[in-house]
Amino acid sequence: MLPPNPRAVPRPKTPRTFSRDWRRSVAVVVSVVALATAIASIALSLIAGTGPQSQIRLDVAKTALAVAAGAAGIITLLYAVRRQLLSEQVAEDTRLDLSERRSTELYVRGIEQLGSDNPVSRTGGLAALERLADNDPSLRETVTDVVCAYLRASHFEDDEMVRRSAQLLLHDHLIPESKYSFVKTYWSVGMIILTGAQLNSFALDCGLIDTVHFDKCDFQGGASFRDLTIRGADFMGAKFTGDTTFENSRLQKPVFIGAVFDGAANFDGAEFGNCPDFTGASFSRGCTLKGARVFDRDGMRGSLPEGWKLGPRNSDGSYGVLPATNDDADKHAQVGNTLT
Repeated sequence: MLPPNPRAVPRPKTPRTFSRDWRRSVAVVVSVVALATAIASIALSLIAGTGPQSQIRLDVAKTALAVAAGAAGIITLLYAVRRQLLSEQVAEDTRLDLSERRSTELYVRGIEQLGSDNPVSRTGGLAALERLADNDPSLRETVTDVVCAYLRASHFEDDEMVRRSAQLLLHDHLIPESKYSFVKTYWSVGMIILTGAQLNSFALDCGLIDTVHFDKCDFQGGASFRDLTIRGADFMGAKFTGDTTFENSRLQKPVFIGAVFDGAANFDGAEFGNCPDFTGASFSRGCTLKGARVFDRDGMRGSLPEGWKLGPRNSDGSYGVLPATNDDADKHAQVGNTLT
C-alpha cells in the first residue's frame, strides 16, 4: 500500500486573530479593575465614624483596591508578554522570509546551471536542486518535475553522464527509508512524467510512487523495475531494448498496450491490482509471469500476453497467472511470442 498523504499541519494564529484575543483579555481585566475601583469608592464613601460597620466597609475598600492593584499588575504583565510575542513573531516572519528568498535563489541558480552548455555545470545544477529538495519537502514535487522535464528534453552533446545522474537521482529518492537503511531521503511525490523520454539502463527498483507515465518511452540497454510499487502505471507504446524485469513488482493499473519488448520480459512474482493490459504488445524473446497474481478480474478490460491465462481463485482472493497449455509454457521459455 502507498502511504497516505501527510495530514495538514495546523496553521499558527494570524496577527489579526492574536490581536482579537488580546483585546478580549485586556477588556476583561479592565472590567475587573473598573469594578474593583467602583466597589472601593462606594465603600470609602460609606465609611463614617467608627464602629463595626465602618470597619467592614474599610475592609471591603481595602480588598477592592488590592484587586484593582493586582489587575493593574496583570495588565502590565500582559503588555510585556504581548511585546515579547510580537517581537518573536516578527523575528520568525523575518526568518521565514529569508529562508524562502534563499530557496528561490538556489532554485533559480540550479535551473540556470541545468540549462548550461557545460555538462559539469548541468551536473552541479542537479546536485543543487537535490540538496534544495532534501532540505525543503515542499519543493520535492517541483524538483522531480524539473528532473523529469530534463530527461524528456532533447539531448545536449556529451550529455550521457548528466542524464545518468538525473536517472540516479530519481531512483535514489523514490525508495522509502523503511526498505533500506542506506538509501537517501525519500521524496513522496504523486507522479513522475517521462512520456517519450529516451532512458538508458533505467532502474526504479524498490521504488514507491503513486503514478508513473512512461508511455512512448525508449528504454535502451534494458530496464529494471524489481519490487516496484505503483498505483497507476502507463507504459503504452513504450519500447524496451534489452532485458526488462518487473519481478515482484506491485502494479495497480498497469497498461502495456502496444509496448515492444525487444529482449526478455520478466514479470515473475508480480502482483497486479487489475489485470494488466498487454493488447498489441510484442515480445521478441518471450514473456514470463511465473507466480504472478491478479487481484481484481471482475472489472478488468485488459488482456494477458498470449499463452497465459488466469488460474482459479486463491484463498487470499487473488488469481494466479498460469501458462495456457504446457506447449505454450515451453514456447514462452524457448522462443517467445507476438501478441495480436
